[in-house]
Amino acid sequence: MESRRLSLHPSFNLKMLKYRYVIDASVLIDFYHSNILKVLFRLNAEWMISDLSILELIDPDTQTLISLGLQVLELDGEDIKNIIMIGEKYPALTVSDRAHLVLSKRKSAVLITGDQHLRQAAEKEGITVHGTLWLLDEMVSRCLLTPKQAASALQEMINKGSYLPAAECQKRIKLWLGKK
Repeated sequence: MESRRLSLHPSFNLKMLKYRYVIDASVLIDFYHSNILKVLFRLNAEWMISDLSILELIDPDTQTLISLGLQVLELDGEDIKNIIMIGEKYPALTVSDRAHLVLSKRKSAVLITGDQHLRQAAEKEGITVHGTLWLLDEMVSRCLLTPKQAASALQEMINKGSYLPAAECQKRIKLWLGKK
């Protein structure tokens, strides 16, 4: 049997590949409070939020987020039906949380959230889900933040009242600061 090699166009560059993320408002707030929101949007990704979920935000404001690259997606009639059905299946989720699930499925996107109920529902629905700590790890691994900057940003999120897992946060801070 003859084997074929896949050849790529000469202009193809792996950096051109973009990941798709539906991001929860609480994560945007955490990054805003830690003054690294602009750095977050430097990750090579397509960032999305529903028109319903964007209404939860005061700071950062919608125009700032759009200028950084956040896409605000309109929910259609089919999405609304799915939001209602998901509500029956997962009554602990807010309408905004349900919108995140619907958009993640529709756009085949990774869901970024810190909400435990939303995370569990996403996993049950077969949606890949990550949170703030994962994003910070990504930013460090891609040299968008130094480990010390990530530790400082995470500490600021904690100081501002973020609902992140305390033990995991302390582990990351120690790791990034080179402490045992």
